[in-house]
Amino acid sequence: MLQKLRQIHSLQQGPWLAMRDFNVVFSQDRQHGTMIQDMETKDFREFMNDTGMNELPSVGRGYTWINNHTYSRIDRRLVNISWMMTMPSLSIQVLEPSVSAHSPLKLMISQMQRKKASPFRFFNCIAEHPQFMQEVNQAWNTTRKDEKMQGVE
Repeated sequence: MLQKLRQIHSLQQGPWLAMRDFNVVFSQDRQHGTMIQDMETKDFREFMNDTGMNELPSVGRGYTWINNHTYSRIDRRLVNISWMMTMPSLSIQVLEPSVSAHSPLKLMISQMQRKKASPFRFFNCIAEHPQFMQEVNQAWNTTRKDEKMQGVE
């Protein structure tokens, strides 16, 4: 399965997401149960390092699979750097399991928060700079089409 994902990664030009049961458990991803050995995760760690894939953050349950008293996170959502750059408002919700021991994963599209315009602030110490008046006069005497404060630097 990792070999197939390596092929996809080598051919994929844009953003992509791989979301599935990878059946890989790191020590921090298991509560109760047997200890995880480094050899068990070696191939997956190499895949992540070689491809630059990262896990998409999630909300909801911390574990995606339950077996009696053992809780593990084996269902993962991996994205490439192009995904992270173009779709930062997407996240994954880990839902409650229903008919399976696995928790369903739900891709969520959240509204991008628009950055509020910050109020104009003037620090009086700037006026004490020796070139302050010269810069202000030059900015005021320059005609600009956009008429914005960008002319004052």
